[in-house]
Amino acid sequence: GKPRQYDFWGIRKNGEVFPKIVRSQQGFYLGQKVIITFAIDITERKKAEEALKESEEKFRVISESAIDSIFIKDIHLKYIHVNPAMERLFGLPASNLIGKTDIDLFGEEAGKHVIESDKQVLKGEIIEEFPTKPVDGVIHSFHTIKVPLENSEGKINGLCGIARDITERKQAEKALRESEKRFQKLLENVPTVAVQGYNPDGIINYWNKANESLYGYTAEEAIGKNLVELIIPPEMRDEVQKIIKHGAKTGEMPPAAELTLMHKNGNPVTVYSSHAVVKQTGREPALFCMDMDLTERKKAEEQIKKDLNEKNVLLQEVHHRVKNNMQVISSLLKLQSGYIKDKKALGFFKNSQNRVRSMALVHESLYRSEDMANIDFAEYVKKLTTQLLSSFATNTNLVKLNINIKDIKLDINLAIPCGLIINELVSNSLKYAFPVGRKGELSISFTFKNQTYILTVKDNGIGIPEEIDLKNPQTLGLLLVDSLTKQLRGSLELERVKGTCFKITFQKTELKTYGKV
Repeated sequence: GKPRQYDFWGIRKNGEVFPKIVRSQQGFYLGQKVIITFAIDITERKKAEEALKESEEKFRVISESAIDSIFIKDIHLKYIHVNPAMERLFGLPASNLIGKTDIDLFGEEAGKHVIESDKQVLKGEIIEEFPTKPVDGVIHSFHTIKVPLENSEGKINGLCGIARDITERKQAEKALRESEKRFQKLLENVPTVAVQGYNPDGIINYWNKANESLYGYTAEEAIGKNLVELIIPPEMRDEVQKIIKHGAKTGEMPPAAELTLMHKNGNPVTVYSSHAVVKQTGREPALFCMDMDLTERKKAEEQIKKDLNEKNVLLQEVHHRVKNNMQVISSLLKLQSGYIKDKKALGFFKNSQNRVRSMALVHESLYRSEDMANIDFAEYVKKLTTQLLSSFATNTNLVKLNINIKDIKLDINLAIPCGLIINELVSNSLKYAFPVGRKGELSISFTFKNQTYILTVKDNGIGIPEEIDLKNPQTLGLLLVDSLTKQLRGSLELERVKGTCFKITFQKTELKTYGKV
């Protein structure tokens, strides 16, 4: 006899199945007991329920998978929903957060501001804020957006919010600001590098103190002005403007180079200029120019070049005069030898003449050389031996001369003693090693390896007499060779196998003067 209510499926005339609620109750009709049945079509309600379930499921999936903290508060500002991200952030399960307010969780000081903003949301406002809250003793920064929630009657009965932990971003921003301040302070106090910052249109937005002394403009005068019009000479402006636009577009700037720019007073300023392009996300690129003043250095370089040219001219003139004086001495010896009848005395004069010529050749080589510090020793030896062959009237068909010297250059302090040594040894060979009619070879070798020079003069003639002792030389020529070898701080060896071989070995050293012999 009790009324019953149940859901049922009905079928329309067109065969469509639809949900309905059926209610049946016992009653009387015309005096008879009957069952009265009512049916209500709930198709729309069922659709709404399904849509609500789908919406709730979507919210659940989004909430549980979100990396940001999602929460819902009721009209009393107590948490009624928190997602897993919020649980992970605070290290607490949802049961420890549900039913609590921000003051309960974070204390009066941290929670008070949040509560005040929540009250604004309950009035219908959408709030975006950046609150800070202590989490495990560490202050965290959040980016939070909160919106009001309405019930079916349109009344606000709570709020929903999403919060992102931006602590690391805030720390990074703070570190970046501090780094920029340090960098800016550094640039401001670098006296030797003028730094200009400007945009792709060439408008200056940064100007450090060094620019004032370099170009004459203060920061107040320069910032906001066009860099090209300020310090670039008129004839360069079009080209520089193209370079700036290309650099801003591609990030490529020309390599550092020496440029002549313009001071405030119109005077030229020589600088070593380099450029950089800094790309910025969401903003136009920043361009920088770093200039070092070369004006004084260029003046010093020009003075040094001038002084060096003067010294080179003077040095060449000195060597030219020394060469001429030695040639005069050689000529006087030759003239005097024309009056000498004694063969032995004549030989002395001829030897002296050859020694003077040997030294004169060194000065002639320096005078003709572009490099005043080095003498092409191979070329020098060729000229010296040619003079000696001519002096001793040597038949080159009988005595063959071999010279083995490659790519060796000596300064005057080494060239003079080496040239005199070769002069003495070659002269001795030409005078004594090859009697009249004897054929043979005379070889000169000069090598440099492992910081060591080796000079060898040898012949395959009749050989040097056994009574000749290098430790106690009796002739002026060998006495000179021994003295010059000691001057070179070297050693002298004599071999008597198949002729005569003199070998002088010395290290590469810097001799301040070729001294007196």
